[in-house]
Amino acid sequence: MFNQFNERATNVYVKTIDKFYQKTQHLKQEQSGVTAIEYGLVAVFLTIFIIVVFTSDDRFTHQLQLRFATLASYFANFQFPN
Repeated sequence: MFNQFNERATNVYVKTIDKFYQKTQHLKQEQSGVTAIEYGLVAVFLTIFIIVVFTSDDRFTHQLQLRFATLASYFANFQFPN
């Protein structure tokens, strides 16, 4: 009687572990939903960053314009060596 109980318990344990393994393998292979969520989060954070940076005070946009003007004047005055 004890052997039958032990055998049944072992079978239940093995089946449970097997089902768990199959489920984890399925989740490992299913990456499309995770990738879509990651891209969505990147888009949301990028949008928030752009809104915060360009709607806050004008220091950032002023500095950006100043840097581009400096680069433009540098390239306008650049002379190639002969």
